[in-house]
Amino acid sequence: MVELYWQALLRDVPFHEYGEHEDVGTAATELAGLSDFPGPTDPSSLFRGTVPGVDAGPYISQFLYKDFERGVYKRDQQLRPLEPTDYMLDYEDWLAVQNGKIPDGGINRSTPDQPSLSDADIRADDSRYLVTGRDLATYVGENVSQQPYVNAALILQNSEPGDDSAGNLALDEGSFAADGPGAIPLDPGLPVDPNVPDGFIDYVRSGYQSLLGGILQAHAHAAWYHKWRVHRRPRPEEIGGRVYQIENDASIGGQPAAERYPLDDQLLESTALTETQERLDTSLLPQAYPDGSPTHPSYPGGHAVTAGSNATILKAYFDEGAVITNPVRPTTDDQGRYTELEVLDLELTVGGEINKLATNVAYARSWAGIHYRSDTTAGLRIGERIATSVLRDRLRQRPEGAYGSRGAFSFTTFDGVEVTVTSDGVEPAEAFDPPLY
Repeated sequence: MVELYWQALLRDVPFHEYGEHEDVGTAATELAGLSDFPGPTDPSSLFRGTVPGVDAGPYISQFLYKDFERGVYKRDQQLRPLEPTDYMLDYEDWLAVQNGKIPDGGINRSTPDQPSLSDADIRADDSRYLVTGRDLATYVGENVSQQPYVNAALILQNSEPGDDSAGNLALDEGSFAADGPGAIPLDPGLPVDPNVPDGFIDYVRSGYQSLLGGILQAHAHAAWYHKWRVHRRPRPEEIGGRVYQIENDASIGGQPAAERYPLDDQLLESTALTETQERLDTSLLPQAYPDGSPTHPSYPGGHAVTAGSNATILKAYFDEGAVITNPVRPTTDDQGRYTELEVLDLELTVGGEINKLATNVAYARSWAGIHYRSDTTAGLRIGERIATSVLRDRLRQRPEGAYGSRGAFSFTTFDGVEVTVTSDGVEPAEAFDPPLY
């Protein structure tokens, strides 16, 4: 909760300013002093994930910056961000939402004619690239679950060797089995040449494209089972309501709120809460959406489970070690808007940027104020396990005689373990032994 209060306060600070921003430094110092905070605490990497590769380069993944092609259409990834407005700061507004009111622009709208996040006049008029936490919250407010990962696959399969323009994902030519247009940087363990039709149905585009969408129901079932049948964890906005009751010496059923809700003093005495009270005149957790969180329990995060499964599919099919030679970050135009991309003098890997994409999308829900870090940590790994099982099933369905072998998928887990998936199982066998719950 301390991290979430800080994220709410820092929603509109561009990520590239973190290393120099005074409030970010204060937040980093406080989070580092907590008794049980698992995230990074260096100011320049604050609020990032903790999986391999996400600490390299810009905060935002290259797969959220590079252009993608859908047939004859080529698109950039600019969006109209939410206006810098926080919601549910007033107790009466907060209580109305808890009792079922859905304000215009809410993500839980109950009728098709109610204004959505996109058409409720709460987003900026002009588009730009993602640069802040609020921008990420905007992105996941209405996105289709598999959208970021399908886009990433399209970016990878349409990457052009030797094209260093900012919109193209330029990969080191050693990442390709052959030179020229149409070369796809597939995982070397697959028994096909990615540049010829052989294997097109079983192992190449039809393989990963079908899984990125087709796995959705499997991981959604897993997430919702644990949300409703096991944990039923309250959303952050609910805990914010308890903080409000304690701070206002409220009585709950004749019992002092501080006794009814024994929250940790590290939260109640935090600088994050004090700054929220002083700047926004509230003890409630500020929300990025007018109606706060969805109406299902918090743990695990649904977006995180989706991210975990789809990122695992991408890492299994594509070469994680492929080097991105022209990473970019947004820069301002002559009107001060982040509408242009500048190429950076560094190299990143496909695997690291896939992991970063997963954490960007999953932690974006924390930027909205609707999920805890632990919801994401567990969700990523649930999705990873589901994807691994599906990949094994996919190999068992492949015709061994057609290719000489069924091949194998290999990838690095979110815990940094290199695994190989065959039709017989997973090596090392203990890779997924650590308990999740």
